[in-house]
Amino acid sequence: MNLFIGSSAKIDLDGTLLQVKQSTQYPWDGRVTLTLQPAKPARFTMRIRIPGWARNQPVPSDLYRYDDGLDSEPKLTVNGKPEVLNLENGFARITRTWKPGDTVTLEMGMPVRRVVTHPQLRPTRVGSRWNAVPWCIARKGSITGKSVGQSSQRQSLVRGLAARRFVRRHHRS
Repeated sequence: MNLFIGSSAKIDLDGTLLQVKQSTQYPWDGRVTLTLQPAKPARFTMRIRIPGWARNQPVPSDLYRYDDGLDSEPKLTVNGKPEVLNLENGFARITRTWKPGDTVTLEMGMPVRRVVTHPQLRPTRVGSRWNAVPWCIARKGSITGKSVGQSSQRQSLVRGLAARRFVRRHHRS
């Protein structure tokens, strides 16, 4: 699973028909639920992408990093029971015999994060990020102290479209 969007698919796995339904409000919410319906019990490996931002890595290199003291660890469950996050190339791997009605749930924390450049670079920019969405970039010094943010959501827009509002709080060091 690579793309988080409400969807369904039918897949032929070595002669066994597998139906997968994905339910999510991503990117407004970090919960993704997959419901599997194999025609018969089948053993295979499910791979689910864990985005870098959910693994405390704002970009695939060390050019930028989070500087807010938060540690957001994604959580994975199968049928409500916690799974060890076995990562390979950015994907969680779950190998088991899957049965009709099995569910996989991925929970990704989505706090507002403070992003800064690598400490060996001349720090001239800081930014804020909420999940995969960068919010702002500012010159260092224009945001004083350790700025953190919080987001609030309003669901009253057309067709459930959500709006986010960024509220900046300053903490003096």
